[in-house]
Amino acid sequence: MSRSNYAESCGAELGLALIQALHKLRDKPQDESFLMVAGALGVLTLFKDEHIESAAAGFAGSLVDVLMLGVANLPKGDA
Repeated sequence: MSRSNYAESCGAELGLALIQALHKLRDKPQDESFLMVAGALGVLTLFKDEHIESAAAGFAGSLVDVLMLGVANLPKGDA
């Protein structure tokens, strides 16, 4: 596995770990969730410059499906 692919996989795993952690914080104060997100984004900055884009792509990719599912299940408002 190339270092770029490895960075992307690590970014995806980080995103999935964030989703799991945020799920556990569902009924907690929002500041805990914001700190969790900030921490995950901080970890991304630890990747070397030549691999940061791959790591960020993996991270974002792991979040997109969950966000789309969440948006699709939002209550429908009256138009």
